[in-house]
Amino acid sequence: MPERLRFGILGAADIARKALIPAIEAAANAELVALASRDPERGRALFAGSIAADYGSLLAAPEGDAVSIPLPTGLPTEWAHRALAPGTHALCETPATVDPAESGHRGGG
Repeated sequence: MPERLRFGILGAADIARKALIPAIEAAANAELVALASRDPERGRALFAGSIAADYGSLLAAPEGDAVSIPLPTGLPTEWAHRALAPGTHALCETPATVDPAESGHRGGG
């Protein structure tokens, strides 16, 4: 495990500005290394570091250990699966899916 967990954030939503970025910056063991934004100007307004033009580009970059996915309900499923496939940790801010079968849940306790 790295000394500092390197985070990327998919999207420049208000929650990134109000909660995620301040929390990562305040944590002694975390560092924000990249942010993906469909609007590069909005991304640069939030973060002076690496701005990816799309979510896939951020996930393809080897610089992060974890990705935060503050996307609307239903959208995190695809991006969480894409992040988890190569072993990147994924944090979904909203429900990843509205269908338990889509999440891989098999029932039980």
